[in-house]
Order: sequence, then structure tokens, then C-alpha cells
Amino acid sequence: MPIYGPPNEHLKTPKGTKERWYDNKGNPVKDRHNTDHGNPKQHPNVPHEHDWYVDDKGNYTLGKGHKPGISGFETVSATVGIAASVYLGYTLIKWISASIAAPFTGGGSLIVAGVTP
Repeated sequence: MPIYGPPNEHLKTPKGTKERWYDNKGNPVKDRHNTDHGNPKQHPNVPHEHDWYVDDKGNYTLGKGHKPGISGFETVSATVGIAASVYLGYTLIKWISASIAAPFTGGGSLIVAGVTP
């Protein structure tokens, strides 16, 4: 599998034992190995991933293997989704409470709900 590849692409070996992701310039970003390479003691996690980094000499180098994890983008997406859900729930409860209280407050609760962030 080539170190450098097509920009923003994901390649697999023919048997699917290795995958590689490339950035927008075709530089390697991440590898996933779907095998223990015949050495389960050295590679107990299957699949496992390696992140690429630039070493002191400016060369792309494959980092140490680790369990597959969530990428930074997925973490941000999940956080935004949770925040949106919390805000939606808060807004829904605010307006339901204001609507229930409206007959007792002469509609004042609806005004307060409208101006409260």
C-alpha cells in the first residue's frame, strides 16, 4: 500500500487486512490493521489503528498501535448533538411550563418564557 495516496481517500488492501486514510494533500493520516499479523501477543487488539506523524526529519512515520477510537471530528459532532438535544429539551419544558401557568398568571408566564433565553 503506498504511503502517499489520493487526497481525501480511503484505500484497502485486496484482502482487507489493512486500510489507510489520506488527508486533503494525499498524506497518510491513519491506518487500521484488521489482523494480528500472526502475533497476538504483540497485537492483542484486532482491529487496531496507527496514527501517522511527521518525525524530526520531516518524514511520515507510522505511530504505535492502539485500539480503534473516536476521531476528533466524531467527538465534536457528538458534543454538538448532545448540546442541541439539551437545548431543545430545555426550550420545550420552558414553553410547556409557561403554557400551563398562563391561566394563573394572566399570560405573564408566556411573556417571561419569550424573553428568557
